[in-house]
Amino acid sequence: MTKFAMAAIVVLSIAPTKLAVAGEYSVSDAGARYGQAVSATKFCPAGVLTDKAKTLKASFIDENAKIFETEAAKVIEGWDKAHNCKDRDPNTHRMTSCGKMKLTNCRQAWLEIGPEGRAIPGLIELNLDNWNPEQ
Repeated sequence: MTKFAMAAIVVLSIAPTKLAVAGEYSVSDAGARYGQAVSATKFCPAGVLTDKAKTLKASFIDENAKIFETEAAKVIEGWDKAHNCKDRDPNTHRMTSCGKMKLTNCRQAWLEIGPEGRAIPGLIELNLDNWNPEQ
C-alpha cells in the first residue's frame, strides 16, 4: 500500500463519538471534522465551508480550542499529504490513483459533513456559482 493510500485511509477513518449530551461531540471529534471540512473545501469541486463550521470552531476556548486546533491540523495535514499529487497522468490524461482517492475522500466528506451528513451535518456545502470544472 502506498503512503498516499494509507493517508487516505487515515483521513476517511474519523469515527464520530457523541458525548452523553445528545447531539454534542467531543472537542477532538469536532476538531477533526472541522479539519475534514477545511480540507474538503481545498480539494473537492465546489465545496465551501459553511457558517456552521466557522461557528463550531469559534465555540471552543482556552484548552479546548488548543485540542480542537490540534485535531483539525492533523486531518488537514493528512489531506494535504495525500492530495499533493497529480489527478491525471500528464502523458495519457487518465485519472491516477491519486485522482480517484481525491474523489473518494470528497464523496466521504459529503456523506459525513455535508448538508445531510451522518457525522456532523452542515459543515460543507456546494457552491456551483464559483466552480470551474477545469480545475
